Amino acid sequence: MSTEMRAAALTLAARGCHVFPVLTGTKQPLVKWGTTEPATTDPSVITFWWSTWPRASVGVATGPSGLVVVDLDGDEGVASWLSLVAEHGQVPTATVATGRGHHLWFLAGDGPELRNSSKLVAPGIDVRAVGGYVIAPPSWHRTGVRYRWENDDQPAPLPAWVRALATPPAPEPRPAAPRFRPASGSGTAAPDRILAGLVQVVMDAAEGTRNDRLYWAARRVAEHAGAGRLDLETGADALLSAAAAVGLPAFEAERTVQSGLRHLGAA
Repeated sequence: MSTEMRAAALTLAARGCHVFPVLTGTKQPLVKWGTTEPATTDPSVITFWWSTWPRASVGVATGPSGLVVVDLDGDEGVASWLSLVAEHGQVPTATVATGRGHHLWFLAGDGPELRNSSKLVAPGIDVRAVGGYVIAPPSWHRTGVRYRWENDDQPAPLPAWVRALATPPAPEPRPAAPRFRPASGSGTAAPDRILAGLVQVVMDAAEGTRNDRLYWAARRVAEHAGAGRLDLETGADALLSAAAAVGLPAFEAERTVQSGLRHLGAA
């Protein structure tokens, strides 16, 4: 049984990297990846995982590892990075050659928390930070080459200019969600009463659950519309307004609502 990948995972964990197994040649975690990241530095867990999947690639969860990884994707990413460092200056740091480009490993350090982004820094440059992960050497890339370290440098502190470029612009002010007055009388199926309740579900959702609550509410709108208790368009518009009020991006909210409506054939 090969122990190469297990040794690599244990070495990274000893350096503070939170690791987990990934299906060889892919970016698909072999352990459940959801609201809670499964990555660990625990040698006993790591040994168990790579005894179960001895050829598994090594994934590194960037957030809990205190890392921000700048992903230079292909020639476009490299060209963009060279243009940026010509302006701001080169920063030597731990660098990995991937199947198509390079990963620059930086220490997240202090400052505003960064999350994953795609092409926000520049064309061909992605960022993996809180909520993300990268594949580490000596794992196999789908192209048939191995990820490999290009140097012996330690991860350098993230340059301020990279953090600035990787920070999304402040969101525009969100409109307040509409407030619905329940219909007078005691009818339990009044459309405005139903809609007010569904809007409130979205408004009361805790951070991290808002998208799930929005999807649930969209399915309920579809059910009520199918039964003739709600106007579908009015219900969808109200949920989108509520989603905007709690800070969900418009494109994400639209996709979630439409997905909820399609679930029951309403959209």
